[in-house]
Amino acid sequence: MSEAVPQTYRKICLPDSGGRDWLTYHRAPAGTVEIDDINVLTQRRQGRGRRLIEMLLKEVPDACTIFLFTRESNVVAQKFYEAMGFVRTATVRTFYEPPSYITPNANQGDRGCVFYVLNRR
Repeated sequence: MSEAVPQTYRKICLPDSGGRDWLTYHRAPAGTVEIDDINVLTQRRQGRGRRLIEMLLKEVPDACTIFLFTRESNVVAQKFYEAMGFVRTATVRTFYEPPSYITPNANQGDRGCVFYVLNRR
């Protein structure tokens, strides 16, 4: 039986970013949390993404698993998640729909997705 969990999206902002550096997430069934988006628009490569993840971990101490996905081409994000302890669990080559302006025989662009999981127990 599936556990019914309302999908209430929450946003965490770095206090010194004027709302420009943030992470959104929601709770999913069975004690899991999905990170929906991370945005660092100020001072990249200064530990701000790490601070957002740390803030999330403090905000959801009861979550046993945290998961997310990113584009296959986003190697910087993949290295960041792996450095934070997330484990790459799957790659789906055709996860994203091609944009409507791409013709069927044209290059489909970046459609791949990589899934990551952080197990806390």
